[in-house]
Amino acid sequence: MAVHILLARGARHAEDLVLERLETLLPRTPEPRLLARPVRLVVPSSSLRHHLAATLLARRGRAVAGLVIQTHRGLAHEALARLGEAVRPADALLPLLGRRLARRQPPLERVLGELEDGYHAAAASLRDFLDAGLEPLHAEALDELLAADGGAAASPAGVRRARALVATARQLYELTEHQDLDHAARLLRRARDAIAARPQEALPTRALLIHGYADATAVAGDLLETLLRAYDGTAVIDQPPDPRRPGRRERAFSTPLVLRFGQLAAAEEAAAAADEPAIELLIAADPQREARAVARR
Repeated sequence: MAVHILLARGARHAEDLVLERLETLLPRTPEPRLLARPVRLVVPSSSLRHHLAATLLARRGRAVAGLVIQTHRGLAHEALARLGEAVRPADALLPLLGRRLARRQPPLERVLGELEDGYHAAAASLRDFLDAGLEPLHAEALDELLAADGGAAASPAGVRRARALVATARQLYELTEHQDLDHAARLLRRARDAIAARPQEALPTRALLIHGYADATAVAGDLLETLLRAYDGTAVIDQPPDPRRPGRRERAFSTPLVLRFGQLAAAEEAAAAADEPAIELLIAADPQREARAVARR
């Protein structure tokens, strides 16, 4: 087996590719021996997981055994649980810790302290840093860059705030590591390392598909890349046709993910039977009639 990266021409085409692939992997009659190593379909959200499960059931007309449809976060929890590694969820605690640490930074306190919930913006940025995979080494390099070149893009006060935010992100990272608190990024990092070291123990898997991702944070992307490598998986990435320019696709948003996965295998253009999209004009008297008209189509 080998890693495959399939480029689809729109959301329906991407879903059809996934369902067709599942049809080839899932037996038509129950085979209990396959249940210990299921086919896994990894998706970014619970809503897509529920949709695909319902669609597959409707398509096959009966229950499906030997298939697990799960988000990458649910997969991370399962992998660590199978290896007996405890998880201490910290997503609810992370904003509180971030606010407390940000208050200790004078450049941030001066502009955010008098605002109602002013540190909410700082807490969101701190989470973004962690999701991007920030570690102390990155924070040190980023601080040096801001000190040397930040003045070309911001005022001296702005540079001080940016450096204070980076310092706070580093403190938050070190605090969660010291307290063994599993915020989302740390959970995915732990799962990535566990799967890379012991793939079949962490996640017994017969085949793996990845679907629904046009982009991913650095940490989530690392996990997805590890999954493809560990299980010779298949990723289906949607690059929808541009209705304004027939024959061309919208590639800009998904290009970083395609390039990342492209280190494992060359991306393949999947053949599509569907017609090229066309722009249609719809006129409705009010938003309610517009919604109904769209739903009917």
